[in-house]
Amino acid sequence: MPTLTIRKPTDFSNGVTRPTKPQNNQSAQVKRTCKAPKVKEICSLWFAGPQSEVKAPNPQYLDAEGLPLPNPAQWTRTATRAVFEMLMGYRILSTQNRWTDLQTQRKLKELQAQWQQKHPSKKISLIKVGGSHAAMAGPFSVESSAWVKINGTIHTLAIRLEAKKGRWIMTSVDILNV
Repeated sequence: MPTLTIRKPTDFSNGVTRPTKPQNNQSAQVKRTCKAPKVKEICSLWFAGPQSEVKAPNPQYLDAEGLPLPNPAQWTRTATRAVFEMLMGYRILSTQNRWTDLQTQRKLKELQAQWQQKHPSKKISLIKVGGSHAAMAGPFSVESSAWVKINGTIHTLAIRLEAKKGRWIMTSVDILNV
């Protein structure tokens, strides 16, 4: 940790320093310990992490018609929770109709059947959505992923989103470790 020696009292933005008592016939000095500022890097344009202090720039997302869209990384986290709640039976599939196309609705029905076979009667109390990442795949499409921890097991969700009528629509969905 570097030490900065200042010859006279100085007013810093975080407080006033006062001169120390002279010792052994030395002039009064102000000793101030300075820490180098921490440099945070933004990991990606879309998402810096839920626990990060620095957030990525928030550009205005627009669809082809010029309607505003929500941040895709935040939307991915919300959609991930909704998909897993639907798989476990806490939410009905028809609640996803507004944000999915027909092909994705069929895929979600298949995934729900697989989930019910593998986890027939397990009581699940906590769904923890972990990190999510989103990347532009085209002018109005995003590919994103997120992970979820349920009863100590991590499941991963991959989604393709397309901008339509001012909202992100899931056009493809896949789950690793159903």
